[in-house]
Amino acid sequence: MIRFASPAVSAMAAIIVTLPLALLSSCTTVMPTARQPVDGPRARVRLASFADELTVEVVQPDGKKGTLYTRSGFYPGKSDLDMPKGSSGWPGHNEYYVVGNQMVLAHSEITRVPSGVSVVASHCEVSGRIWLDSGKDYEIGVVTGQGQKGWDMTSCFITATELIASPNGETTMKPVPVLPVLAPPRRG
Repeated sequence: MIRFASPAVSAMAAIIVTLPLALLSSCTTVMPTARQPVDGPRARVRLASFADELTVEVVQPDGKKGTLYTRSGFYPGKSDLDMPKGSSGWPGHNEYYVVGNQMVLAHSEITRVPSGVSVVASHCEVSGRIWLDSGKDYEIGVVTGQGQKGWDMTSCFITATELIASPNGETTMKPVPVLPVLAPPRRG
C-alpha cells in the first residue's frame, strides 16, 4: 500500500487515477451500441459517415430497441466484418451484425460552424426508414450538398445501398429505398 505525506496529496492521487478511468468508461455509457446477434437471421450493415453524424436504431436479438453509432477513434466498438467495399470506399470500420428482416431507423444531425465564427452556419437533421433483408450486406450513409463557401449545406439526405460482391472481387451497389419517417399524430 502506498502512503502519502498528507491527506490532500492522497486525495489528489485518487483523482488523478480515477478521473481517466471514469472518462473512458463514460464513452461506452454515453455511446452504447446495440447488441449484435450471433446466430439466426442476420444482415450486415456499415455506417458510412463521419463520427457521430449518423445513428441507426435497430431491434436487438432480445426484441428491445438499440442504437448503432458511427464511431471515431475515441469511441470503442469499431469492427471489421470483411464486408464488400461500398460507395464510400471505406472498408472495415463501423460494420455491425443486425437482426435480419427488419425496418431500421437512420438519423443524422449535422451542424457546421466555420472556423473563427461563433454562430452556426448551417444545420441539417434528417431521418429515414430502411428495410434490411436477412443474409445481405448494406451501407447506410448521409450525403450533404455543399454551398459555395464549403461550410454551408444546401441539402442533406440518408442513402442506403445493398452491397453485392461478385466472384471477381468487384462490388455492385444496388440502391435501397429510404422511406420517410411518419410523424406521430398531433394531439388537440
